[in-house]
Amino acid sequence: MEMLTPDAVVESFELPPVLVASWLMSNRVASFVGAAAVVVFGIALVTESANRRTVIVVGIVTLLTALVARVYASRLVGSIHTRAEHSADRQTPTAAMAKEGGAALSELAAPLTPRELRVARLAAQGYTAAQIANELHIGDRTVESHLASTYSKLGIRSKGELIRMASTLEQQEPAPEG
Repeated sequence: MEMLTPDAVVESFELPPVLVASWLMSNRVASFVGAAAVVVFGIALVTESANRRTVIVVGIVTLLTALVARVYASRLVGSIHTRAEHSADRQTPTAAMAKEGGAALSELAAPLTPRELRVARLAAQGYTAAQIANELHIGDRTVESHLASTYSKLGIRSKGELIRMASTLEQQEPAPEG
C-alpha cells in the first residue's frame, strides 16, 4: 500500500531524468553514477527502516530501467556505427562494375579526355603524381587536377578504386577531342 501514496507518485516523476541521463552518459560516467546510486540507496535502506520495502522496490525499478536504457542506447550506437561502416564500404556503381569486369566505362560515366585517360592509366599502374608529371612533361598540380576530374567522372573516391579499374581503363577509348 505504501507505493500508492501521493509521495510515491510524485517520486515517479524522477524517473525520466534518470532515463535521459543514463542514455546520454558514457560508460565510464554511467559506472560512476551507478556506484553513487548504490551508495545512496544503501544509505536510504539503513536510515529508512520504516520504508525499507519502498526503497528496495524503487531501487530495483530504477536500476532495471536505467540498465534497459543503457543497453538500448549501446545497441543503437552499435547499429549506427555498423551502418556507417557499411555505407563507407559500399562502392560506387562504376567501381563495382569495373571490379566485376562489367560494362565499359563509356556506358557508366562521362568519357575521359585523352590526357585524363593517360594520367588515369599511369596512376592505376602505381605511378605517383610526380612520376606522371615527369613522364608526361606536365606539372604536378596538372596531374592532380586530371586525377580529380577522372575520379569525378568515374564516380570513384580513391586510388585503390582506380587501380581496381586498371583493366577497364586499358580497354577504354579516349573521348573525341573537340
